Amino acid sequence: LRGMEHVYMLKSLASHFLAPERLPSKGQTFASHLAVLIDESQGPHLKVLATCLRAILGLKAESDDSDEIRSLNRQKLSVLKFLGTAIPIAMQDPQLPAEQIRDLCRLALQKKLPKP
Repeated sequence: LRGMEHVYMLKSLASHFLAPERLPSKGQTFASHLAVLIDESQGPHLKVLATCLRAILGLKAESDDSDEIRSLNRQKLSVLKFLGTAIPIAMQDPQLPAEQIRDLCRLALQKKLPKP
């Protein structure tokens, strides 16, 4: 991502991977590795977003159980989808402080990655 105007692509990417036809029960099993590249030099908002996404995408399952890993990966995608929806709405305020992006990241984690 080179600018905050491209954050909507997180939602598109996550929606693609979360699509129902990609469920193992539909015969589609695959392993994938996801990386989101962000040009942090383009401002404080992107720097905060990059830190947030590194933390989210770096989360590891507590075991090697394939169902647990699949569930965590789907939760990570749900966080990306949430952020890809919420951030563009928040960015309509031209004075939005970068810390607000951090708050949205925390909210996404609370809603989409609940603690057991």
